[in-house]
Amino acid sequence: MCIRDSFNLAQLEQSQGSIDEALEHYEKIRAKNPDNSFISLMIAMLLETKGETEKAKEIYEQVLVTNPENVIAVNNLAFYLAEREPTPENLARAEALILPLKDKARGNLSLTDTIAWIYYRKGEYAKARDLLITSQEDDITIPAVNYHLGMIFSRLDEKELAKKYLQVALETQSAFPGREDAELELKKLSQ
Repeated sequence: MCIRDSFNLAQLEQSQGSIDEALEHYEKIRAKNPDNSFISLMIAMLLETKGETEKAKEIYEQVLVTNPENVIAVNNLAFYLAEREPTPENLARAEALILPLKDKARGNLSLTDTIAWIYYRKGEYAKARDLLITSQEDDITIPAVNYHLGMIFSRLDEKELAKKYLQVALETQSAFPGREDAELELKKLSQ
């Protein structure tokens, strides 16, 4: 089977929600072309969907070895470090990875959100708020961004805004990192 056929099968499996089968096809492609950053990123993002975030992190690290300016790998690795392993060292590394992309972050809500979340994890709540609020769209539809805004406003003791953003984040049925924390924070703020 040629690479194009394997890719098409992977896409089909993915569109039907068959994540394991899609991963199997992507892995076959990656075995034939291990330096293909696109396929590696597809695998990593599917692994994240499955909750296998540490495996995804390893792939982001590998992609950055061969392509250190890969925006998706930088963003996803920096977010992983801030979300899953927010030690002072990892937050410093996440910031060092992503800040060179800050100019590209203008107009890219995902990059801006990651930078803001790093600031949040460092306790720089006002800086996180200012960055995310000035770059936000009028109607943010990404649950994780609303969750982050809610948490930021909660730490700034702006409870009504915190509740507003947390409620919007939780209105969707979509899973997002921190959903359980958003539920707990909203419950705490509503008491």
